[in-house]
Amino acid sequence: MILVIIGALFIFVIPGLLITLNYFNETKTLEKIALTVILSIVFVVFIGILLGFNEFTFKLAGGLTKTNLWVIYLVVCVGLLGRLFWVRKFDKI
Repeated sequence: MILVIIGALFIFVIPGLLITLNYFNETKTLEKIALTVILSIVFVVFIGILLGFNEFTFKLAGGLTKTNLWVIYLVVCVGLLGRLFWVRKFDKI
């Protein structure tokens, strides 16, 4: 049950929220919520196409497996979170 909740957050909230916080600072709250959901779904579709549609990446990564999806999501989310902290840290100087 806990994996379902975490998975739903990774599908509908976390990637889009990090992208929105990184690149859309001047938007209103309602627009940020809409961008969060839309960009998260776009991110999921993009990862699915990247891992499953291309024959080279299918052979390289093994296609769409649960492990591959978690690794890609975590790497991208940690990268976006790192960029967010980096920009906010040096923005205040």
